[in-house]
Amino acid sequence: AYTITATNASGSTTQTFTLTVSVAAPAFTLSSSSETRTVNTAATGFTISSTGGAIASFAISATPAGMSFSTSTGALTGTPTTVAGATAYTITATNATGSTTQTFTLTVSPGAATKAMMTTQPAGAVSGSAFTTQPVVRVTDSGGNTVTTSTAVVTVSKASGSGTLSGTTTATAVAGVATFTNLVITGTAGNFTLTFTPASLTAVTSSSFALAAGAATKVAITRASVGTTDNVAFTTQPQITIQDASGNTVSSSAVVTATISGGSGGTIGTLIGTTTATASSGVATFTGLGIDGTNGTTYTITYTVSGLTVATAAVTVALTCAAGGACSVGDTGPGGGIVFYVAASNFTALYSPCNRTCRYLEAAPTSG
Repeated sequence: AYTITATNASGSTTQTFTLTVSVAAPAFTLSSSSETRTVNTAATGFTISSTGGAIASFAISATPAGMSFSTSTGALTGTPTTVAGATAYTITATNATGSTTQTFTLTVSPGAATKAMMTTQPAGAVSGSAFTTQPVVRVTDSGGNTVTTSTAVVTVSKASGSGTLSGTTTATAVAGVATFTNLVITGTAGNFTLTFTPASLTAVTSSSFALAAGAATKVAITRASVGTTDNVAFTTQPQITIQDASGNTVSSSAVVTATISGGSGGTIGTLIGTTTATASSGVATFTGLGIDGTNGTTYTITYTVSGLTVATAAVTVALTCAAGGACSVGDTGPGGGIVFYVAASNFTALYSPCNRTCRYLEAAPTSG
């Protein structure tokens, strides 16, 4: 308060006067109300100009990741480290008189596309069928940020595993993401990996995933019968495996049935022993199976599972020693006697019908 006094010859009088001196309200402008910068690249050019009373301090609603805000100058500096869409920030200027605000929008974009990265790994692979989980790949910058402007064509190829990759093996990125829809591997059950390559960029390889056997389509003879003597069980019994189209063993407990068809010349043969075998984990092993047929005749054995492609084997009934086949000591020879000597090679036997091509000796049969 100030006191003002007026004086003349007669005297004086006073009045009181109050004067308040205040700072002008703050006001400011931004160098720009909206900016776009690239992630992991130094950002500059964000400035504030005061257009009102002196500003005592600045504040910002949030600081973008990787950047710094000066409360004394209002400058925003640094290197943005996180990709972000358009984000609004409120800047407040304050002095003794009051405060005022401005809104600033910053967009942090990814860098240039450099490589592919996996988003969804392939899974649920069964030979001959589409994956139940199809792979998804994204196109990224060097920091792994999805480049949403990319429309790169991504091509997939088999990196490991024994089989054929089919389906649509290219996918065009939409907003930087390439989604495959119908990939199929047909091949040998086991582990596989796939490689995804965007045009002109660095490829990515999937994690290892398992290919399982497909649906059963056929039976196969995985162990052939050996030792075929008329009316005697094979010395090695046949083993039959239930398989998919690629030859993978399919876990199954199906019943395999063996049948025989006539040999050459219309001779008729029959099977002896058990003519069915139940598969365990997809493998059926026969027991006691053999042929009752004609020596030296070839027959066809067919192995069948309902609904599957059959397997066949040509089996020849071996000639016995008595019928002119190979002889062993103790066999009954063609002359009806017991073979007591078998030579490693032909020898000469005078007065014998074999003359110079003798291979064995048999005792004369006894009678009476």
